[in-house]
Amino acid sequence: MAHGETGYLVESRDPLEWTAVLQTLLADPVTLSRLGTVARVYARHFDWAWTARRLAACYADLTEPRP
Repeated sequence: MAHGETGYLVESRDPLEWTAVLQTLLADPVTLSRLGTVARVYARHFDWAWTARRLAACYADLTEPRP
């Protein structure tokens, strides 16, 4: 996720901040469409094969003998 490129990061738990970001996006359909297009392209990198490789790497690390 890249803020402003594939979406918007809202780190706050404050509903008013979330609302402000959503209102901004809804008021700008061109930006909303661009973000959606870029996000879909970006998301294609995270298919099941990628997920399986990452999970296998985590398991390998966790089961590796430690000194």
